[in-house]
Amino acid sequence: MIAAGVLAAGLGAGVGAGVAADWRRGGVDGSLAETYADLVYGAAEVQMRDFEKAYYERVFVKLEVEEDGATAQATVATPDLKLVLADVDAALRSEGALSGEDYQAGFAAEFIKALEAHPETVTSQVTVEVRRDGGVWKLVPNDAYDTAVTCDLAGLYVQYYEQMMNDYVDQNP
Repeated sequence: MIAAGVLAAGLGAGVGAGVAADWRRGGVDGSLAETYADLVYGAAEVQMRDFEKAYYERVFVKLEVEEDGATAQATVATPDLKLVLADVDAALRSEGALSGEDYQAGFAAEFIKALEAHPETVTSQVTVEVRRDGGVWKLVPNDAYDTAVTCDLAGLYVQYYEQMMNDYVDQNP
């Protein structure tokens, strides 16, 4: 998966600060791309590239605040990045060696195309801290939440490089 590194740099940028949607808030229902700044404690507006926005438009989070009011169960639904990145990798490999801006443009186009081709989702549940802000529950992101929102992109990246190293060893005994 050649594309994993570019995606990790892109999707990881917004995730560190956290993204969320509280579907219970006044009936609001929206993707992370639509609700990021409004629903994450301490979040600021984030500028997203087209491929990042395409991804976050397909990510949804539902918060169920626990009775203690300190934590919530966040149900996170994301595109299945393993399938998406496999398509992107295959497409970029078939286009030959791209570099620099050509690679980034090719990656973005193929990523968006693969997202549209794969409606499959991965659903995760994580526990997050919540705080009230202006009468609205907002989540405080943590590592488990970041992993869920990015469909364990870091894990996919590690798997890719392990496979790449194993392939290299097999081809160069």
